[in-house]
Amino acid sequence: MDTTRKVMLKTSVALEATGKELVHLNFMSMGEVPDPESYGVTQETDIVNMNKLLQYLKTVDETFFKWLEADANNTILFANEPLKALKTAIPDFDESLLSSINKDIFK
Repeated sequence: MDTTRKVMLKTSVALEATGKELVHLNFMSMGEVPDPESYGVTQETDIVNMNKLLQYLKTVDETFFKWLEADANNTILFANEPLKALKTAIPDFDESLLSSINKDIFK
């Protein structure tokens, strides 16, 4: 059974070249916790840290999606400022897990 939740947002974004553009954004709940290697993470330390982050995000997934679904402004905040949205939805959000991630793995 697919228990993935989805929040869809139709909004506009400002682009330098063309002004405002209409966009459709889809945010999906986590579902199964992904394997860090599926993101191309290969270093053992990075795998461990990424796995901790993914496991933690899974624990807050339901709370976050209830918040996201409650108000379109929440979805807009998440689209524009994801960390601020997470901290608003989950006041005790553990940012240390984010700071432990090697930012080079996302390049």
